[in-house]
Amino acid sequence: TTKQGRSGKSLLDVNFSQGWQQIQRHFPVTNAMQYATLYNEGLVSAGQAPLYPDPASLGAGTDWQKEIFQVAPMTDVSVSASGGNESSKFYFSAGYVNQEGIVKKSSFDRLSLRINSSHTINKAIRVGQNLSASIAKYNQVGEFGVGSTLSGTLTANPEIPVKMPDGSWG
Repeated sequence: TTKQGRSGKSLLDVNFSQGWQQIQRHFPVTNAMQYATLYNEGLVSAGQAPLYPDPASLGAGTDWQKEIFQVAPMTDVSVSASGGNESSKFYFSAGYVNQEGIVKKSSFDRLSLRINSSHTINKAIRVGQNLSASIAKYNQVGEFGVGSTLSGTLTANPEIPVKMPDGSWG
C-alpha cells in the first residue's frame, strides 16, 4: 500500500506550501472597566464596600486572548524520487512540516523519510525493503479545561497587566 517506484522514466517531485492559521474569533469578555464595575456591584449587593473607587480609570486593561493567541505560520515541504526498470524499482521521499501554534509557545515539527525498492532476481525470487522513519516534536499547552492556560484567558482579571511595573509577570 506504500508508494512504489515504477519502471520507466525517473520522476522527481517537489512540493512546497506555506500558510497561516488563526482563531476565527475571540470569546467576548469584559474589559477592565466593565470587570471592576460588575465586581463592585457584586460587593454592594452582598452588603460590602466597593473595591474599585473609579472603574472608568482602568480603561480597557489586558485582553488575555490577544496576549495568548497569534497568527501562526505553517510550512510543508516534501521531495520524492522514483523510477526503475523491469527488474529494479525504487521510491524515496522526505518531508518536513513546521506548524507554529495559534497559542503562543506551541508548535509542531515533523521530519519524515521513506525509502523502498524491489528487485526481481528471477521469476521465483523478488527482494526489497520498505523503510520509513519519522521524528516529531510537539510543544503544547494544557488542554481546555478548568485551570488550563486556554480557559485562563477567559477568566483572567483584565485589570492585571501582562508585566507589572517592577518587571514581574502579571
